[in-house]
Amino acid sequence: MRLLILLVLYLANFGFSAAQGAPGTWTPVQWDPHNDQLVGILDYAVGQATFAAMGAGQLSPDYWQWTNVISVQTQVNSGTNYEFNVDIATDSGDTAKLMVIVLISEDETNETLESYAVSKM
Repeated sequence: MRLLILLVLYLANFGFSAAQGAPGTWTPVQWDPHNDQLVGILDYAVGQATFAAMGAGQLSPDYWQWTNVISVQTQVNSGTNYEFNVDIATDSGDTAKLMVIVLISEDETNETLESYAVSKM
């Protein structure tokens, strides 16, 4: 009986660990517009990436904001990478697609734009 209980606990722990994803692998995340943490990370990411893209001449100088979240995924390493694929737009009607990766430090005190890619629509 003890062996059966230990086996069940082991399998439950293994299943939970597998569901979390191995370090270094990308894991899809369900987008929730009411999740303040995810929205905050996305707002930071879009602000930093569009500023850099405007400086590089990839986007018109304007106020860009995200309008639609296509996908979100995370990757755990030293901290957590968040990859967002979103549609962005300006009030004047310009649109683009943006892929952005932000690193959140292990202690969750620092956000860093890791990379971005812009595709004009």
